[in-house]
Amino acid sequence: MTSILSHVERRQVVNDYTIRWDGKFYQIDRRDVRAGMRKAWVRVEQRLDGSIAVRFQDQYVRVRRCAQPSGELPPLQTVVPKAPKPASAPKRKSDWMKKFSLQSGPSLRQAVRISNARS
Repeated sequence: MTSILSHVERRQVVNDYTIRWDGKFYQIDRRDVRAGMRKAWVRVEQRLDGSIAVRFQDQYVRVRRCAQPSGELPPLQTVVPKAPKPASAPKRKSDWMKKFSLQSGPSLRQAVRISNARS
């Protein structure tokens, strides 16, 4: 009944079975760790008395507050946008078919003759 008036949000479980809620870290109790829990989403309920309850696949799991994991959060880096590349000159057209013609040349006549002879 206490979950009815709770503030509810979803959180993702990190590889060390911790979740972050309200700037604090909570670790799922070893007895409640299940297969498929890493990177899975859990439902976090903050009760009116200030306690939190965590549900994974419709079952509550025990959590305890823990210190910030050492390697989990890398320091934030500012992203500097790259300068746009200068406009380049348009590419020149290929001339691989420049001297090709279906209308002239002995090779066309030969090709037609050979083709007709084989048919």
